[in-house]
This record gives sequence, C-alpha cells and structure tokens, in this order.
Amino acid sequence: MKSRVSHIFSTASWGLVILVTFVCITSTAIANNVRHTQSMLIGLGFNPGPADGLYGGKTRVALEEFYFSIGDEFDGKVSANEVMDLSIASGVVYPGCSIDVSPNLIGNEAFVDNLGFRLEDAWEDRTYYYDFDTRYGPFLHNIYQASHSFIEDNQPDSLDINQSQKYNVLLNKLCFVQKTGTGQRGYFLAAIDFLDSVRSMRGFINEGHALLWDDFPYIETGNKVITAPQLPGLDHYKKYTTVSGMIIVAGRAVSDQAMLAAREMVEYQLSARPEWHSLIRANKMRISLFTRSTCQLPEFRRNCEEGGFAQSETDATSPINASWLCYRGNYSVGGNPLFHEIAHSLQHVILESENDTYFYETLLELIQQAYDRKLVDKNFPAGELWAVAVEGYMMDGGPAYKDVYYSREWIQREHPEMYQLIRRYFPTSPTYYCQF
Repeated sequence: MKSRVSHIFSTASWGLVILVTFVCITSTAIANNVRHTQSMLIGLGFNPGPADGLYGGKTRVALEEFYFSIGDEFDGKVSANEVMDLSIASGVVYPGCSIDVSPNLIGNEAFVDNLGFRLEDAWEDRTYYYDFDTRYGPFLHNIYQASHSFIEDNQPDSLDINQSQKYNVLLNKLCFVQKTGTGQRGYFLAAIDFLDSVRSMRGFINEGHALLWDDFPYIETGNKVITAPQLPGLDHYKKYTTVSGMIIVAGRAVSDQAMLAAREMVEYQLSARPEWHSLIRANKMRISLFTRSTCQLPEFRRNCEEGGFAQSETDATSPINASWLCYRGNYSVGGNPLFHEIAHSLQHVILESENDTYFYETLLELIQQAYDRKLVDKNFPAGELWAVAVEGYMMDGGPAYKDVYYSREWIQREHPEMYQLIRRYFPTSPTYYCQF
C-alpha cells in the first residue's frame, strides 16, 4: 500500500508539472497575441496603452474602435483572428509565420501559372467522385496542402500596389491556417482574389461569389431580430439574427416569426457539434431567407431557384425559402430547404476544411447501397442523397413530408448505415419540427 501511495503521489506530481507547464505555454501564447495586437494598434493610430502583453481596458477599447473602423464588431477575445485582421490592416505578415525570409523571386506570370495549376489540380481531385456529376471530397484541405509550400518558398517579383495588398492578405490567410489549422476557405478565397488581380478569373468568380460581396459582421443577437448592418449592394437585407456562429438575414417580406423559426432550426441542427460554431463564424457562413425565388436576392439576380441552395466553398451565402419552413403561423408539411442546405453547406465548408475522409469514404458506400437496395430510383441524383437523408432525419415526419428518408424510424430500418452516419454529426435528441 505504501509503494502504491508513493506511486500515485509521484504520478500526481508529474501531472502538476505538466499542467503548470501547459498553463505557462498557453499564457505566453496569449500574452504574445496581446503584445502583437497592441503594437499593430499603435501603428494604426489607436491607443491600447503600452505594448506589454497585458489585456486591459485600453486595449479592449482600442480593438473595439479598430473593428468599428472596418465595419465589424470585436468579440471581446484576443486570438489569432485579431492578430490576422490587424496584420492585414497594417500591411505586414502575421508575426511568427514560417514564410521564407529569402524567398525565390519569380515573374508574376510564372508565379500565377504555378499557383493556379496547384489550385486547379486539387480542385479537380476525383478521389471521392461517385460519378461525373457528383463531386465529393475534402477540397479546401487539399487546396491548402497542394499550394502552401509553394507560396511559403516563392514570391512574385513585380507586383503593383493593388496586387501587393491582395498578396499580403493571402500570406496572412496562409499564416492563419498554419497557426490554427482552420481558415482554409478564407485562404482559398484570398488565393483566387490574388490570382484575379494579376490575371482575370472572372470565368470562375461568377454571380454569388463571396469575393463580390462584403461579409456581414457577426453580432450576438440572442433570440431576437435586429436591424441588419448596411453593406454596399446588400441594402435588400433589413433583418438580422445569429445563432451557433451562423448569420441569418432577410428582407422586409420575411416575417420576424420566420426569422426566429429559422434561428431555432439552425440552433437545433448544430447542437450536437458545438465545436463547429466558432468555425462556422470564422468562415462567415450565412443564410439568406426569401419568400418566392432566389432571384429576389441581390447576390443571385440571374439565378432563380424556388427552394434555395447551399453555400459552397466560394459562395457568399446559402439562400433558403422561408415560405417552405413549418412554424406557428406557417404550417407547411413537406420538405425543409434549411435542414437540407445546411447539410450540404457543412459538407462544403466544415468537413472539407477538417479533411474528414471518414465522411467522404463512407458516403460513397452509402450512395451505392441506396441504389443497390432500391431505396431510391436509379435516376435519383447521387449528390442529393446525403442532404435528403439529413432533411428527413431532422424533420422526422412521415410519408406526407417526403417520399423516402422521411423519418428516423424509416432511415434506421431501411438504411441503418446512413442512420449512423447522420447521428455522428447531428442531434440524437427528439425533434419537434412542425409539431403544434
């Protein structure tokens, strides 16, 4: 007994040493972030007090003033996000980033050719394609992996002022992924924006592309609807609410009841993965509600869809028809485009960034199972199966709601493998959708 007690004491002591070491390392990292933040705020003309690494009232006020000046809102925390935003505003590279201090200087066209080839090659990766029209895979992760070393080691030699600014943003987005392991969507968008400044990418930057529209700031609203911040070209949006990192906006035609109902649905759908909330927020993920067609929205004047569509790797938003949602005052039995398109959007942004190969490998098997077991017709689009199944699981209604995958009981009985995959990402608690 004595030796056992001694062993436990010894183990506990080492545990204390490890804990103290971890706390010291963490505290040092936070202090460094604060110090870098203070130095850059001073350089930009704000007054955070001395650059001493201590986060006090002056530093907070200076950060609030900085974010107000760029049309955003400070979330109260000093993290890698603030360091990156200030680095971009200051025209410097993220402190401590592993960019080669003596990069190879190459011509602009050669740089663009090489970078463009790497992006395109990763974008066209067919490892997880089911068929020619069904595009699955961790593309955002692959794009970063295929291109970051080239950018770290090489530099275009003759950029103008506009190109230099966009190149600085690209370097900072790259550094952010280095530091946090997240932000691959922002990195990809910055790469496209830089390439477009050297050689037109207008064939790729089409209507609804995120580069064409400013991001709404994220404001914690609680369970209420507030006036939407006004952004250039987006004055259609008058209403705004947020939940779980997701921004929801709408024009006057969408009722507050529809806004709050959509908010409640988003909150429930994302409740099983709270670790995704900060990623959703960092990726500026947004839902835009409409009442008749997507071409009511400023981002999609020439793209008219009744139900809506997902936010992909490059889209500014995911438009959703609020009239098709079921809530008090709008009893609507049928499909739910919000549940459906969130399933797609998470796949395109979060799962791609996280390189969740389990999801993509498993989904290919499930698609084939659905056809082999004749759960869906052979003409059913393979790329829709996942979102249709998630939609039915979330509604948990019955045949009146959908033709197939219409309830949890049906999915568990007819396609148990799909049932398990859905429950890996979405809530297992009961749903009360349209039950009133």
